[in-house]
Formats: sequence, C-alpha cells, structure tokens
Amino acid sequence: MEKEEAIKIAQEHITDFTRKNPIENIVFNFGEPSEMEDSWYFDYTYEQVIKTDEPIGFGGPPGFCIGKANGTITVQSWQAYNEL
Repeated sequence: MEKEEAIKIAQEHITDFTRKNPIENIVFNFGEPSEMEDSWYFDYTYEQVIKTDEPIGFGGPPGFCIGKANGTITVQSWQAYNEL
C-alpha cells in the first residue's frame, strides 16, 4: 500500500472516530504517517476550535496503524505504541 492510500484510509478513520467520539470544542486529526515494515503508523492529533486557558481533560490511545496488505486499522494502546 502506498502512502497516499494509507492517508485516505486514515482520513476516513478520523471522520468515523470523530462521529463516534464527539468532544465539544475539539477537532481530531492525524499526524504525518511513519512507514513500518507491514503498516503505516499515524499519531492522533487534536486542536481546540475556540482557544481557552482551561486545560483539555481527556485521554486516549496515541495512534493507529493501517496494515499495508489489507488496510486494516489497529488502534495502538500506549503499551503497543512503546513496542513499535
């Protein structure tokens, strides 16, 4: 799988992720992909729509992988991330 196809799949994933996990004043996105042997890794990123001085109070997984062979998305736990 080429990088451009992985980015397209990542965008679909983020759209679905945002729809299922809406957080007021937050827009989710993803970072630049890192190529692994059998997958592409993407960091989850986010930004506040309206900037405030209040801290953002949520957490979650650091990112996700898209398998090169079949486009399968695997959300990476912090433990799995440390093993990448």
